[in-house]
Amino acid sequence: MLKRVAQTIESCLGRSPDLAARFGGEEFAVVVPGTSAGGLRLLAEKIRIAIEDLAITHAGSAHGVVTISIGGATVVPSLAEPVTTLIEAADVGLYRAKHDGKNQVAMSG
Repeated sequence: MLKRVAQTIESCLGRSPDLAARFGGEEFAVVVPGTSAGGLRLLAEKIRIAIEDLAITHAGSAHGVVTISIGGATVVPSLAEPVTTLIEAADVGLYRAKHDGKNQVAMSG
């Protein structure tokens, strides 16, 4: 299941600098340099819908299939901020998406 999800996420990316990687357990990180907040939200929705459309059966899901919650964040790099700022901001969005009912995108930062 994780392999199919990973392949689907990668298939949604469109540019050579875009990067998708497994980020622990069942989490993935996607880095899309130079993308606006609006563009990021559109990409996140594209990924969310593509995963749901796989229709991988999941008895524990309210939808009956595997779905994903996505936390998105945009950060302009700065020497004054720690490198973890982007990950922390995306985590805030992810927890909001899960708290608000899952299978959705929540932006932060």
